[in-house]
Amino acid sequence: AQASLFAGNPVFGESDHDPNAGDDPSQRPSDGANILTGIPYPYQLLHFSGSKILSNDQLSVWMIDPAASELHPVAGDLNAGAELKAGPCASARFADILGSALGTDGTLYLADWATNAILAVSNPLDAGTCTVNYLAGTAAEVDTADINFDAQAGNYGTQDGTGSAAQFYGPESMTIDSSNNLYVLDHGTGW
Repeated sequence: AQASLFAGNPVFGESDHDPNAGDDPSQRPSDGANILTGIPYPYQLLHFSGSKILSNDQLSVWMIDPAASELHPVAGDLNAGAELKAGPCASARFADILGSALGTDGTLYLADWATNAILAVSNPLDAGTCTVNYLAGTAAEVDTADINFDAQAGNYGTQDGTGSAAQFYGPESMTIDSSNNLYVLDHGTGW
C-alpha cells in the first residue's frame, strides 16, 4: 500500500514547528485555490457527492473539485468570526462545526458544538439554491460575544424533543443511515 499527500500542508499551523501553535483561519485558501499547493484549514470528514467532495472546517463548508484540484467555499464566511446564522449559504455562519453527515438526498447535516445546534445545508453543490436551516437544538442566532466555546451558548441542555424543543450539550460526531436517520453523539450528556 502507498499513501500520498493529496492536499494541505503537513506543518500548517505549527509556527516554527511548535505543535502548540494554533491554526490561523486567515491562512485558509481563497476560492478556487489549488489544493495541491495551497494551505487549507484542517478539514474534518470527506463526503463524496457525485464527482465533488464536501467537507468543512469549524467555521465553513467547502466543496472540493478533484478534477480541477480546487477548493470552493459553500457556506460560512471565510473571514467572519464565530457566530451562528441560518439562511442562504452565502450569508450563513457557523460557530464550531465538529460533526457532519451527508444524507442520501444530498443534504449536508452539521453539528455546531458551541451553539448546541444541528443544521441542515440543502443543495450544498448549487450556490443559487443552497440554504442553511436549523434542524434541532438552538434556533436563535448568536454572535461571537455570546459564545464561550464550552458548549454553553444558546439553548443547551439534555432534553429530547423535536426541532427547537430538543436540547444538546456539545453535539460532536454524527452519522446517517440509508433511511436518513441521523445519529448524533452529544459530549455533555455522556454520548
